[in-house]
Amino acid sequence: MEIPEELITALEVPALELTALQGVNGVGLGMREENEEFFDELAVRVYVDDATDVPELPTQIHGLPVCVVEFSIEPARGVADQRKP
Repeated sequence: MEIPEELITALEVPALELTALQGVNGVGLGMREENEEFFDELAVRVYVDDATDVPELPTQIHGLPVCVVEFSIEPARGVADQRKP
């Protein structure tokens, strides 16, 4: 699935606004996903910590459907975290 460059550019501001919402940890473009099933349709994918506690989101952005994907992010362990006291 090819994503036009102008669409990527048009979604930069809405992506920043969405990632500012509590519980949203990322925004991307890709296949629409609903209930772990993928569809051959381009969508704005909003990644959230908890799909049961999603902030109010638009249903479409620039004519694309918005789908919510539960994807929690855990901090990576650094070298300092691996040292033993």
